[in-house]
Order: sequence, then C-alpha cells, then structure tokens
Amino acid sequence: MSLSDRQIEDLNRAILDYLESSGYENASSVFKEEASVDTPSKPGILKRKWVSVVRLQRKVKSLEREVDSLTTTKPSFTTSGTDFFPVQPVRHNLKGHRDNVTSVRFHPEHDLICSASEDATIRVWEFESGKFEQVLKGHTGSVRDIAFDPTGTYLASCSNDLTIKIWDFRAFRCVKTLHGHDHTVSAIQYLPNGKHIISGSRDCTIKFWDTETGFCSDTLEAHNGWVRTLSVNEDGSLLASGGSDHNVIVWDLKTNSMLTLFEKHENVVECVRICPKNTNKILLRKMYKREMSENGAQVEEYQPVAYEGGKFVATGSRDKCIYIFDAHTGEIVIKLVGHDNWIRDIIFHIDGIHLISVSDDKTIRVWSLKEERCVKVIEDAHTHFIQCIDYSNNNPHYATGSVDNSLSVWSCG
Repeated sequence: MSLSDRQIEDLNRAILDYLESSGYENASSVFKEEASVDTPSKPGILKRKWVSVVRLQRKVKSLEREVDSLTTTKPSFTTSGTDFFPVQPVRHNLKGHRDNVTSVRFHPEHDLICSASEDATIRVWEFESGKFEQVLKGHTGSVRDIAFDPTGTYLASCSNDLTIKIWDFRAFRCVKTLHGHDHTVSAIQYLPNGKHIISGSRDCTIKFWDTETGFCSDTLEAHNGWVRTLSVNEDGSLLASGGSDHNVIVWDLKTNSMLTLFEKHENVVECVRICPKNTNKILLRKMYKREMSENGAQVEEYQPVAYEGGKFVATGSRDKCIYIFDAHTGEIVIKLVGHDNWIRDIIFHIDGIHLISVSDDKTIRVWSLKEERCVKVIEDAHTHFIQCIDYSNNNPHYATGSVDNSLSVWSCG
C-alpha cells in the first residue's frame, strides 16, 4: 500500500524529530536536504507510534495463540479453591520507582500493568516479560491511586498535588487535569459507564467528575476525616467509602445519598470492596442459616428468592480486621482476623468464595468465605510493607506493590 503525499510529509517530519532529539546532527542535516523537510513533528511522535506498533504485534500474537487454542482442548477452569491463587516464587519483581508503590492496576485488555508511586510517577510494564514500557510524568506530588476506564483507553490518577489527571493511554499523555479538592486526593474510581469519575480526599469529601468537561458535578460530605478508599459496584448503583474516621459509608448512587453507616472498625479504614455478584450467594446463605438458627427454626436449603438483591461490602483496617457486612442494614456477616499488622488492601478471588488481603506484616493471605478462615499465606512476599494488590481477569496474574519501592507479579496456581 502506497502512502499519500501528506502521509509521506508527516513521516519525514517524525523521522527528523527523532534524529534531532537523539543527537544525530549530521544525519538530520543530510535528511533535511534530501527529504526537503524543514520543521520536525511534535516531539516523540515516532517513538510513541513505534511503541504502539510493538504492542499491536504482541496483541496479534496473543490473538493467534487464542485462535490456535480453539482447535485444541482447553484446560477447564475449576473453582475448587486450589486454582488461581498467587504462588511462589514471584514471577517478576519490577524495580524502577524511587519511592513507595501506592497503587497497581492491570489493563483490562492488554498484558500491561501500571504502578503509581510516591515518586510522583506512573510506570507502565508488560507483565508477561517484566519489561518496562513507559513512564507517565505530570504530577508534582505523590500519586496515591490510579484507575482504568472500562475500555482501557483512559487512565485516571490522583495525587498529593490536589489534582486528578486523565491520561490517554494510547498516546501516554495527559489530556485533562481536574481541580477542586482542597487537600490530598487519595482514591479514584471510574463509574461503569466510563463517563464519570469519583474521587475521595483528605478534605473529607467525595467528588463526582464529568470526564468530558472536567467539571465537578456533585460533592458528598459525611465523613469526619480523610476519605482514603472507594469502591463502586458492578452496575454503578452503590458506592462504598472508608476513611480515617474509622467509618465506612455506603451510598445510593441513584440519589447520591447515604444508605448505611458502618462503625465497627476501631482504627483507620484502609480499603473497601463491594462484593461481586458471585459472592452474594454464599453470604446470603450464611445470613439465611443464621436467621433460621436464631429463630429456633430448622435450617433448610437456602432459598435465594427470599433474599433477592442483597449486596455486601468487605473492609480492611489498621485494626487488623476484615469485615463483610450487609450494605443495606450494616449487619456483620463475616469477621476475619489473622494479620499481624495493618491491612492495606483486599480483592475478591475470581471464584467468589475467597478473598485475598495484603498487609504491613508483609504477607499475602487467602481467606475462605465458606470456612471463615485463612487457607493460604505467602510469607515475606515483599521486604517491606505491602500497600496494594490487583488481579488480571484477562490473563490470570496477581500484582502487589510495596514500600520497598517495587512491584511484584505473581503467577496463579
């Protein structure tokens, strides 16, 4: 396929920019004369295009492998409780940040992972190979949290510099900076529609942002301290927030009003997660059995129709406890104790019947919600406090970030 005159001109200008920025002065002067081009393109465009081409090649190879696998017998996925847990040894321990890693997020489509740090940068890695891909710079303070939109086209970040930034993940550039919080912005979430962002801050507020205009559309005020963590459920109808006031608040996003106030923690709430739909069944069954037992009735088979629509929230705190409670009533369903230090982050296992936590005790723990106990521990997963964890549904792996300035990628087994 031949290039148009305009495409040839753009290509020549991009090549000229690359030659000049790389210090190839003789080559650039010769190229200027032979290609009849005077001005280079926008800085770095050829490098960005090349990175995009490499990524597309990897995606093509990945798709080819998937097509090939369709002609063979695929291994079956079981939810027996022994599959898809993080296993030792660590697959990759990725170093490059100059300060604590505060947040890790897998890309929803590609084999990429982003890590945010107190060094004010976001780094992009290919987690299969452990190769560093790109660094995003723009914040002037610690980057506290990051989140992808549902398509992976945009990445949102929040910082101690009081701003939220939206990055075009195809070009690795900041396209919007949102101002409005009066203190550190510590938590960020996309709503499932991808058109709105929710942020939590040390100014004790939660703000809603329109990603198209960059304007704040609403502000929620109910916490009496730093809002440290946020979670939105799968259909975007509920929001959970936790903070330094030791409280968790569940919000009805249809009315942006408080639904439930949970006050059982005795220290700062570091993490909240609204339970996925496949976790609801086991939790509803526990509530049903408990109610039958308390009423002196015979415990029969669980009847889901009687408890349709139940939603639950899991929380982790500096009090070393994990609670799972009913989002509508605040009733505690499960309490998990076992960590020896602050619990920093939690995620639900893909099977819906396990929960995974990380802590300042440097361990990764797997909890059975059926048995209400810890069933697996990875000791000394990092050399310092572990601050965050994420899971890739696209290509099953776990990732953890630590105060030791590193990001670890864990295979599943």
